[in-house]
Amino acid sequence: MENTEIREFKKPRCIERKINEINADDQRVSIIGTIVDKKDKMLILDDGSDSINVFFDSSIPDFKLVRIIGELVSLGDKFEINAEIIQDMSDLDLKLYKNVHELEKEISELNV
Repeated sequence: MENTEIREFKKPRCIERKINEINADDQRVSIIGTIVDKKDKMLILDDGSDSINVFFDSSIPDFKLVRIIGELVSLGDKFEINAEIIQDMSDLDLKLYKNVHELEKEISELNV
């Protein structure tokens, strides 16, 4: 019998960020924002804090509000994202989401 070794491949954990919070230590991010421009296999996503170029492989419908999950590419002082998932968030109450996100941030700072 052959001795075969099974290796498990795990992607780095995805971190929820605002675009202006992205840092060089991040490998995979999740960002909710508005598509402000889309061409071929690239779109520009704006989350209110900043904008970022996102590259993708397949065609996507004309969503306006999306969650992008993908690998971060560092370009010096700028970043780009290679999208793994583009999720339609059209039904999300963005104001409520932002309020909850801010409350979570305040709570986590209190627990530090």
